[in-house]
Amino acid sequence: MISTPNKSFFSPNSETPSNPYHVKEYYFEEFQSLLQGHFEEIDLWGQGTKRMNKLIPRGIQTLPSCIKSSTLFRQLILHKIESNYLLVGRNIFTKSNIKEHSVFFLGICKKNSALLSPGLNRA
Repeated sequence: MISTPNKSFFSPNSETPSNPYHVKEYYFEEFQSLLQGHFEEIDLWGQGTKRMNKLIPRGIQTLPSCIKSSTLFRQLILHKIESNYLLVGRNIFTKSNIKEHSVFFLGICKKNSALLSPGLNRA
């Protein structure tokens, strides 16, 4: 997992990031290209989207356990939400309009296991 601030929001006209804790910030296309150069599987998410997108999953988190654990709820509601939202602790990531609306980008990446340990694949 790797994340970066969206350069469009924080420092679009500067070579130096506005946040002193970041060495570099990326535009969406730069971040995507960087990850594609190093990983075979890339899943990109955005964080910090419009307020309404944040309220839907948080509202579901407050439902009683008996409702959230029901088969009908899990089959109908959660499947739709989990395909559009990723909940990591208190952080909510979304797949919609990543380039335009996300304050941060998150990449969940994977290399081919054969590339990670070539000695294990020898006969």
